[in-house]
Amino acid sequence: MSNKLIALHGAELDKACAIALGWKLHQTKNPQDAFYLTEGKPVLVDFWKPTQSARQCMRLMLDHCIGTEYIAKAGIWQASISSDTQTVEAKAKRLHEAVCRCFLMNQVAKGLISEEDIIF
Repeated sequence: MSNKLIALHGAELDKACAIALGWKLHQTKNPQDAFYLTEGKPVLVDFWKPTQSARQCMRLMLDHCIGTEYIAKAGIWQASISSDTQTVEAKAKRLHEAVCRCFLMNQVAKGLISEEDIIF
C-alpha cells in the first residue's frame, strides 16, 4: 500500500470510503447539497463521516467483518480483515480511522478499486 493511501484522513478518508463502497458523487449548484447515490437512499456528503460517526464506523465493521484491537503499549488501534489468503491491517490513533483505512486497503487488495480511484 502506498504512503498516500495510509496518509488519508478526515474528509478525504470519508470520500475515499464512499467511493470504495461504489457510491457515486453528485455535485449540485449549491456545494452543501452534494450527495452520494447509494444502493438505497441518497446520502448528503455532509452526513457521511465514518471517521467521526460511531454508527457509520460500526456499519463498516459489521458489513465487512473488520476486527479491532487496542494496543495499549503503543496507544493505537489496529483494525484487520482476514481471509483464507491474506490479512489486511491498518493502525491509527483513532479507532474510526483505523477501520476506514483497513476497509480501503482491503478493497484495493481484493482488486475492487485501485489506489488511483481514491487518492485525490
